[in-house]
Parts: sequence; C-alpha cells; structure tokens
Amino acid sequence: MGLSTSSLIFHVLPHRILKRPLVIWEEYRLHAIIFTGRCVGVYFFAILYPFQNNGWDNVAQWIFVMAFHIVVDEVTKRVGPGDSRMTTIRGKTEGDQSSNAKTVPRQVLFFYAFFQICALGSHITPQTRLADFGYNVLAGIQTNAFLMTLFRKGIIRWYTHAFWYTVALAVGHIIMMSTYPNALYFYAKMVVMAYLRFNLRMDKYVIWIMYAIVTLPVVELAIFQKFGEATQAAGATEYLHSLGF
Repeated sequence: MGLSTSSLIFHVLPHRILKRPLVIWEEYRLHAIIFTGRCVGVYFFAILYPFQNNGWDNVAQWIFVMAFHIVVDEVTKRVGPGDSRMTTIRGKTEGDQSSNAKTVPRQVLFFYAFFQICALGSHITPQTRLADFGYNVLAGIQTNAFLMTLFRKGIIRWYTHAFWYTVALAVGHIIMMSTYPNALYFYAKMVVMAYLRFNLRMDKYVIWIMYAIVTLPVVELAIFQKFGEATQAAGATEYLHSLGF
C-alpha cells in the first residue's frame, strides 16, 4: 500500500494518450491505489472479520469490496475524460478506433479484462484462502504499474510490458485454479460474468449482485442438489465445507 501511494509524489499526465496507452495518467494512478487498497482490505477482512459461517458473511463481504468500486467510479467521474474509450486499461473498440495499440491482439486484451473479472470474483465471497487471494491479485496490479513506469522511462517496449504482464496474470490464474476446491465451477461462473459484462454490456453492479445471490451457500447447495447427481451434491457439500460453511 505504501508503494502504491508513493506514486502520488510524481507528476503524471492528466489524461490518457490514446496513441500511447501505457503512459501512466492520473485516473489510472488513482485506480491503481484504490485497487491496491481493495487487495489489502480483503486481506485484513479475511483475518479480522468475525465470520459466522452463514449468508450474512457473504453480504458483509460484498458490501465491503464493492465500496471500493464505488470510489473508483467517483474517481472516473471527477478526473476521467469525457471519452469513455480512454477510461480503461483494456480500452473499448468501436470500428477501427481503439484506445489501445493496434499491435496488441484483442485476445490478449480480453485475457487482461477476464483476469479483472476473476480477481473480483475471488474477492467477493468468503473462503478459507481469502487472505491469499487478496495478495494474489495485488501482484498483478503492482507488476503492471511497475512495467508502465519502465515503459514511460523508455527502458522497455510495449511488447515487453505485454509479455511480463501476461505472465503475472497467468501465474495469478494458476494460483486460483490450484487453490479453489472446485475451480471449474468458479471459472464457469466467471465466464458468465464476463459474457454479461463484455458482450451484453450489463451494469457491473447488476451482474455482481446476481453473482452474490448465486454464491450464497444455500443457493449453491440447492443448485448442486437439484441439477446434480447424488455424488455431485455430496461434492457441493464438501466444497462449501472447504469454504468454511
């Protein structure tokens, strides 16, 4: 958190340069600080919150995490540009106009955006390794900021940034896949969230409210019991027990 907030002592551009999307600008700097705060907050939430092993834990954690996103939206409102294509690191593409370098494959940009979805998904529900997941996402945020600083100083090129940032996020996915008791189920939910957000352009708060409802212990158990076989239902119970319920 100290490393992230120390960036405030430096001068950065007031707005993003469309032709040089890796040069740090004010909105991105503040977003990086807030998302770093979310990771640190999730870590301490996991350690200090008096979990009661019921659905109210999910509600409290959802409110805590989404509060950071309300602050992010306020930052965008106050210091962000009027052009919505300039507000996100992945950029929006409209025809041939993109806020990202045209040499970056769209699949890579989707990979970046999908990790952000998975990161929030791993932060928003109670689980035994919640503190670890807070740190796991923090690594990607700090790596990106560091690589963007190197790019701005002319030490690396854009493809070097793309390579190492991709590696950092891939490691983050490996941690999620190896840590979740039922990684396929988790990633299936993340794919649905990504589709609703990227393809249907649904409001992020709406889709994460839907996600919060689906991930309530009683709802997940009902889903497994209704649509799964007896062994799958037993697996759901074991899955929920591994999360601390």
